[in-house]
Amino acid sequence: MPKMSNILICDMPLRFDTYKGCSHGCEYCFVKLKTDISKIQNDESAQTLLNFINKRRNGEVVEKIFDYDIPLHWGGVSDPFQPLELERRRSLDCLKVFAKTKYPFIISTKNAMVSRPEYLELLKDCNCAVQFSAIGSSYDDFEKGASTFLERVEAMKKISEIGIRVIVRAQPMLPKMENELTENLKLFKEAGVHGLIIEFMKYKYKAVGTLKVRGDNVYPLETIKPVFDRVKKQANALGIKVYAGENRLRQYGDSLNCCGVGDLWKTHEANLNHLLFDDKKVELKELHNNILSGGSSQPNQWSLGQSTKDLELLKTLNYKKLLNMAMQSKSSLSDYTIDKKAYEAIKNFKPY
Repeated sequence: MPKMSNILICDMPLRFDTYKGCSHGCEYCFVKLKTDISKIQNDESAQTLLNFINKRRNGEVVEKIFDYDIPLHWGGVSDPFQPLELERRRSLDCLKVFAKTKYPFIISTKNAMVSRPEYLELLKDCNCAVQFSAIGSSYDDFEKGASTFLERVEAMKKISEIGIRVIVRAQPMLPKMENELTENLKLFKEAGVHGLIIEFMKYKYKAVGTLKVRGDNVYPLETIKPVFDRVKKQANALGIKVYAGENRLRQYGDSLNCCGVGDLWKTHEANLNHLLFDDKKVELKELHNNILSGGSSQPNQWSLGQSTKDLELLKTLNYKKLLNMAMQSKSSLSDYTIDKKAYEAIKNFKPY
């Protein structure tokens, strides 16, 4: 079944993967820090996808929180269109399910394969958007197993031409890549790109110009905010929307939905970003009173801490209580959503 993650901050917290591992071998990949991604295995199948869509979820946490077709983010930790797909065709089989059921989803990929005729033919009938990770040709040397930057741009054009929304993920972004990214904005516009997501690099070691925030070394807000603002101004001038995949910048994007699909489907807005920065009141339903334990999507996948005590406590909570805990946790807020100034403004706020 699709897996839940980042529900406290993400509008699309359901992740779906057809493979485990990835042959793209991107040098900065966060997944390979935890596992050997060269050993590619099958993951979710077309049948488990169909079971999920038909709501045969066996008491999953997702069923306790959502009473609508929450969109899936396909390609959370493994590219669904890596080279092995041409042999195994698992993603092709899943596209057939998506095309038939019209269930909403986003594809996240670095491979032009998704624009091959057999995939395009199915995409025409899907209720979806496609995201390509792409900043510039300078990244080709660090993503040697993936399609080149220019191959991805060509794929963007083919997909936008059949009426599918295309989003570019400038991720992981480096401040020094600002000029190359802005120089490529016209290429994106010509390819029919709707929007651009910017998220900066996070390191597990002390890199030059970074500071430690819990488990990651990140660029300071005063470094990345001006870069984001300048790119956004130039992209907007071309008619390209800009969204902040970077949690600390989320409220500065053209939408709080950083995937750029908030106007296409109903998504999960009962989260910290919308509580803090949305002009309209966030709706919490009676469904959110359900205790969150049970199923494969355990609360520890989106907990405030990782101690045994924290995890045991979370098994007794409902979603409303989890939100309240997050709003009172300085470490949670600084990790997930806001800068220091914003934290000071809301630290005593209890939403529910």
